[in-house]
Amino acid sequence: MANAIFIDVNKVENLISKTIHYEIKAWDSYNLSDLSITEEEIPNTDLDSLKLCIENSQDFEKMLDIMAAIVEYESGVTINATYYDWDEIKHLFESE
Repeated sequence: MANAIFIDVNKVENLISKTIHYEIKAWDSYNLSDLSITEEEIPNTDLDSLKLCIENSQDFEKMLDIMAAIVEYESGVTINATYYDWDEIKHLFESE
């Protein structure tokens, strides 16, 4: 059985230096992976967030494991607090 998978797009501010950076965080019960992005790379939609994770998963082992679990279990994903089932996202994995 698949475990719950989450993806969030975050703006992170260092409270001491006040520097800001942006990230896409993906996690499940076994892995946590962060993908640093620039302000210009902030996705416009939830599905764009997932697409960025897919496109960059080859460079990050934990991200790759999370994306592989989605495909293996034909799992849905909660992206920025909205749930998408497998039928809504599977097309993003077909070209990879």
